[in-house]
Amino acid sequence: MSEIANYMESVNAGAWADENIFKCGCKGSGWFLSELDTRHECPWHPGHPHPDEYEGYDGDVEVDDSVPLVEPETYELAWSEDDIPF
Repeated sequence: MSEIANYMESVNAGAWADENIFKCGCKGSGWFLSELDTRHECPWHPGHPHPDEYEGYDGDVEVDDSVPLVEPETYELAWSEDDIPF
């Protein structure tokens, strides 16, 4: 059995899943993205919508030009480069 087949077998078996969301491969989102870019529903945290399926999303994004762009605010750093010990 190849390395990829072994990996997919463990992914499909849910080896990445854990009841604790901090240890689970889905991080509580309900979906695990494998190293082979395939998504798998979490057996411990089911019921979340698939990340690639959002209501009303058809793959095309429209930009509303009537809304003015706002310049991001700039903040001064609370420290200076002189504070760095190296």
